[in-house]
Amino acid sequence: MVHDSLDLFTPRSRFTAQGTYWTSRPDSADTGGAKFSYEYVDPSSRRYQRLFGNFQAFDAGEIAVRTNDILPYDAKGYFMTADGELFRVLQAQKDYSAAPKQAMRTLGTPLGTEYVIRAVKVKNPWGAR
Repeated sequence: MVHDSLDLFTPRSRFTAQGTYWTSRPDSADTGGAKFSYEYVDPSSRRYQRLFGNFQAFDAGEIAVRTNDILPYDAKGYFMTADGELFRVLQAQKDYSAAPKQAMRTLGTPLGTEYVIRAVKVKNPWGAR
């Protein structure tokens, strides 16, 4: 694995699971998705409710993950978690509270900015794990 200076400035010790993200529904699990590291978010936490609002229900098959990998997360995207489940992105929000405050003065999206992604489970047609 290749590392550069951005990896030194972006701590990843919290993000232990690795998934694959696609900008549109993939034809197969092997087609060029981008790898990203993530952790699960507790939907009852204040941080989650502040980003998405406490009026939204957390139904069965719906999850939220947090990552600091900068990818084009949007509502048309799909990702596969480490356990092989496929999810469609419902909403992605930037959470600036983890980023250094001084960096926000000069950079549009500073290193350390976390993305919180709310997604719903969809059928995995390949049965990939």
